[in-house]
Amino acid sequence: MKAAGINKHVLPAQNNIKLFIHTGGMMKKYRNFLAAPVILIVGVLISQVLSSQKQPMRRRPSAGGAKAVQTLVVRNQDITVPVRLTGPLSAYNKADIYAEVTGVLLETPKRLKTGHAYKKGELLVYVDDRVYKNNVLAQKSGLLNQMTQLIPDLSIDYPGSLDAWKTYLNGFDLDTSMGPLPEPASETERYYIASRNIYTQYYSAKSMEVMLDKYTIRAPFNGVVTDADINPGTLIRSGSKVATFTGSGHFEMEAFATPSQAARLSVGQKATLISEDIGGTFKAKITRINTVLDASQTVRVYLESSDNRLRDGEYLTAAIHVDPIRNAFRIPKTLLEKDHRVYVVENGALALAEVNVLTEVDDDIIVTGLKDGTVLLAEKMTGAKVGMILPRPGEDPSKKGAGQDRPQSKKQGAGQ
Repeated sequence: MKAAGINKHVLPAQNNIKLFIHTGGMMKKYRNFLAAPVILIVGVLISQVLSSQKQPMRRRPSAGGAKAVQTLVVRNQDITVPVRLTGPLSAYNKADIYAEVTGVLLETPKRLKTGHAYKKGELLVYVDDRVYKNNVLAQKSGLLNQMTQLIPDLSIDYPGSLDAWKTYLNGFDLDTSMGPLPEPASETERYYIASRNIYTQYYSAKSMEVMLDKYTIRAPFNGVVTDADINPGTLIRSGSKVATFTGSGHFEMEAFATPSQAARLSVGQKATLISEDIGGTFKAKITRINTVLDASQTVRVYLESSDNRLRDGEYLTAAIHVDPIRNAFRIPKTLLEKDHRVYVVENGALALAEVNVLTEVDDDIIVTGLKDGTVLLAEKMTGAKVGMILPRPGEDPSKKGAGQDRPQSKKQGAGQ
């Protein structure tokens, strides 16, 4: 009975132990479950403390709407713009000198060398002419003999012409150029003189005189030898080049003008030549204008200028003084589309208007064809096209269709 009693009291103790063990496990799970939200709450509090110590981010103030598009109102007026052309300068007088006779070059007071300046008529080249000169003297002597025999016959057959022939004969000089023969009083007298072989010998001797002059070459105008390589004693052959002679003080500029520029030019207009290498300016005037377009679709314009400071081969700019352009307007070159049209604003939307481009001035162009009061788009706008509605100042492009296309009117459609 005691044993049974003892057992009766022991069994509850074992149950208590099991209950304690079970209860302890449950409390550990509850502690783990509660730790997670506590950690989360602590983390949030720490984050708020750290963020409160940073400088708050400042937002950029709103622009209050889209930026207004820049425009330009047309005000036509008379614009005076000189036509500017560029081109090379060349000597107006320039000649390649060739020998027309054969012989040895003789010494001259000034040796023919590049860079030597000569005045008009000054001796350039002297070829040995002694042999040919003797032949000329022999031919003229034969003519003198024939005329001497003619005098007695004229005194009988044509006494009225005797004094004229005597005067010519007395002034005849073998070393000087022959003058023209006396004119016969009638055709019968002409035939009479021709039968004496006077005319044949005269013109033969005259031709030899002309050829004798070719042994001496003189400067055709004031200028400078620009190409020569020949020394005394050199044998010169007929047809060989002796030198290149370039005139000084008188020059011609060849410039190239577009058809629109050429329409404003005329012969006689004054111009100012400008050189980057020589200080000052030079006066010039238009002397010739070609009427045919060359391969580059330009017109050749020629200007003359006289100034000893200029040099052959210089590249110059000519500012030609022309009449003002009537009823024109100046706009930036960047506003011009490829088809010679510009964007204009009509009823708050873009449209295209055609213009006539007359000339360029630096980064601008001078145009006609726009009416006074026309509103131009004054800046290059990306994605611009006909019918695009422009935003008003302060208007948001994302609202009310700003910046979108509106239905084109008949007038806008025709401008395309």
